[in-house]
Amino acid sequence: MVKNKNYINSFTFQLEIMSRIFSNIARELFAEGSKNKITLDEYLILETFVLYPHLNKDTLAIVLMRDKKYIDKMVSQKVDN
Repeated sequence: MVKNKNYINSFTFQLEIMSRIFSNIARELFAEGSKNKITLDEYLILETFVLYPHLNKDTLAIVLMRDKKYIDKMVSQKVDN
């Protein structure tokens, strides 16, 4: 008898769900703990630039697993402010 494999029961899916849950918890804790008007994503981008100033935006997008357009938008938004 062949057993059907469901994606919901896979280890990959369980890891993805767990990472989303932890990400949401981190976002909420950061919002509660920070008095500044900065999001967790903005903080991670700025902190990565401070710790690794040799990275360009393309490499940063790969490291943070974000879209390059998103990184460009965040960086230009913070530079303008």
